[in-house]
Amino acid sequence: SLPSLCAWQVDGFDAEHGSARFGGNTLFVAGGRSSFLRSSHLPAIERCFERFALQSVRNADHWIHASDEGAKALLLITSNFLRVPSQA
Repeated sequence: SLPSLCAWQVDGFDAEHGSARFGGNTLFVAGGRSSFLRSSHLPAIERCFERFALQSVRNADHWIHASDEGAKALLLITSNFLRVPSQA
């Protein structure tokens, strides 16, 4: 869940002092037919993740990888994301 991610204690996070923010590249992938990641979550994502990308797989449900089409799209999205050098 987003609150759990924001409270996670890793380098770059200071959740105890209210400045939980990760400066590295972060990828969110949503299924286009899923309601788990909504536009109402964007303010919290922006607060917690300095550099994030949000991609959606149009015809996928929550379990994006469960269909052949979704798995291929997820692989492509993830591969492209991992090619971008991290700035953290």
